Amino acid sequence: MNQVVRCALAALIFLAGPGLAGYARVLQARAFAQESFGGDPYVRDALPLLPELWPLAILLVVLPWVGYRRRDALLYVIPLYGWALFAKAAWRLTALRTPDWPPRDDTVTAAPRSA
Repeated sequence: MNQVVRCALAALIFLAGPGLAGYARVLQARAFAQESFGGDPYVRDALPLLPELWPLAILLVVLPWVGYRRRDALLYVIPLYGWALFAKAAWRLTALRTPDWPPRDDTVTAAPRSA
């Protein structure tokens, strides 16, 4: 695959994950500024974290396909490292047909059965 096309596809995947979550967070901040959310402070403080669940859900599905463990998706909550992990997963997802990364040591390849 052409590297320019692969880079453009990876950028679109990245925009669909953390980019969309960031936009939702901005819209949510505007809603907070316009009206006061009274009530439980725990709920009020947890609401800004909800948009971050979207990229985390994407990573939970995609990471096993691109050479990571599913639990590595929890690393998304680390600032800046999560974006780097999502970008690398998006880059690998664009080359899923011809992987250019080494297989993990704990993956088991299916051996042909002999009759």
